[in-house]
Amino acid sequence: MKALLALLFALLPLAWAQFASGPNPAEVARDAVEVWQTRARAFDPFALAMTSPEAACREFAAIGQDPGLVAATRVNFDDLRELSRSEERIVYSYPSVTGVDALGRVEVSLVRQGELWQAEAVRLQLGGLQVGLPGFLRHDATGWLFILLSGYLVYLLARPSWLRRWLAEGWGVLKRFRGIVIVTIIALYGAYGLGSWFGVTLPDCQLAVATLAVGGLDSIGVVDVLQANNVPKLAAVITYWNFTQGTLLTTLIPAYLFAIPAYVINLGRFFVLGVALAPVGPLAALLPFHVPVILIELLAYTLVTAGGAIFLVSFIREGLKGYRTAVRRLLLTLPIAFILLVAGAWYESFAILRLIPAVAGP
Repeated sequence: MKALLALLFALLPLAWAQFASGPNPAEVARDAVEVWQTRARAFDPFALAMTSPEAACREFAAIGQDPGLVAATRVNFDDLRELSRSEERIVYSYPSVTGVDALGRVEVSLVRQGELWQAEAVRLQLGGLQVGLPGFLRHDATGWLFILLSGYLVYLLARPSWLRRWLAEGWGVLKRFRGIVIVTIIALYGAYGLGSWFGVTLPDCQLAVATLAVGGLDSIGVVDVLQANNVPKLAAVITYWNFTQGTLLTTLIPAYLFAIPAYVINLGRFFVLGVALAPVGPLAALLPFHVPVILIELLAYTLVTAGGAIFLVSFIREGLKGYRTAVRRLLLTLPIAFILLVAGAWYESFAILRLIPAVAGP
């Protein structure tokens, strides 16, 4: 999920461009989609490049997706569907076709503002390309199961156990190859710092990146989990997404491909996160809440990335006879990463649902 970006949901009204408002939510939804398409068709990167990066970023943030993709989308306004409804929020969708035969839908999120409905986000969903949360994570029992899992992990850490042996062995590998670990930490956190500097320097670009990040999380169902206001359930979702999508799929597997792909992916990931969470405007006041998440959760990705380099160096030094040892050294970074992600998810979910609202207001 790059679940670190879930902190941005504390600032949804600032991250998403507002398109339309009115007493009739169906009419507001249609107006919002028409404005969204009009802005995309009028988006001219060459003309904007002649003005300023801030202007281009501002327009890109208002659209929230690739303007060319949005402009090529045809929307069936005669088939309005209601995806979800509460007293404060409605999500509508229209069937759409992008290009020749890319079927999908356009989703519109509306929130209540007094007697009016305000269009908060418009997003294109292309069929077959979205990865959502599995159904079991949406169940009410998810939070309780995660509490039990966390308690079991604490039990394993508090006494001699297989988990402690794995952690000790993994820590020994990291200490033995501490040079690789230190260089990886400097490189990845340096990319994050560079992205943060970029976001502070160009706040409109920070808004554009944050808009895309928030829209992506909305498309996989994180908004619905946030609205449940359940800390353990949100922590379970964050842990699942960070471990499966962030650690296994986009870090461990690329790390196994002789390390370089993992570094490329995570250098880009850390830079984008730095831009999205740059201390600009209201986010500056929330920086103290971000720091523990940055240090804990991103360290999990960092250690597995370093594990890829350790795997590569071990394979080069020991050849085929040392292949199994090299793979084991890479895999031993996973238990450490998992413990970090669980701890980070508990803090992050508590910060989003309890600490930030207490400081910033509901």
